[in-house]
Amino acid sequence: MAASDNELAAAAKAGDALAEEQLIARYMGLVKSVARSFFVTGAELERDDLIQAGMLGLVKAARSFDAGGKASFKTYASRCVRNSMVDELRRSSALPSDPLPESTVEDGHPALLWEAISAELSPEELSVLEMYLDACSYKEISEKLGIELKRVDNLIYSMRKKLKRMLGEGV
Repeated sequence: MAASDNELAAAAKAGDALAEEQLIARYMGLVKSVARSFFVTGAELERDDLIQAGMLGLVKAARSFDAGGKASFKTYASRCVRNSMVDELRRSSALPSDPLPESTVEDGHPALLWEAISAELSPEELSVLEMYLDACSYKEISEKLGIELKRVDNLIYSMRKKLKRMLGEGV
């Protein structure tokens, strides 16, 4: 029987390198998924650099997760990974700072792009998008928003079409 995330995280926090490796291997896809959610035009930062920053966030999550808290490891890891990537983007100046320095980032997204997306999507689609970008599964989104799983699937499909049309490329 495979160890749970909480068991692996507790062991990793106690210094068990094998448990840490297993947890990191289990969540490598999460790091890649979060990296894909960053769309920065003209970014100086390579995708691999973002993934590396995310991996450091994942290691931090594995070493600091408190299983007694309310958040699942996946939620906690997602936040650590995202924060690590945002920090790396800020350090590299890949996030735009001109011409609107006061509004550069909202939850790790370039402000102008996020504003355009917010104008294009319905409030329900926007809620689903935020959770989707936080690497929540369709089931988690369904449960948190109290909507049918099929509705989540339909909203994501609709969002992708709108964003593809808006960006003029594959999403």
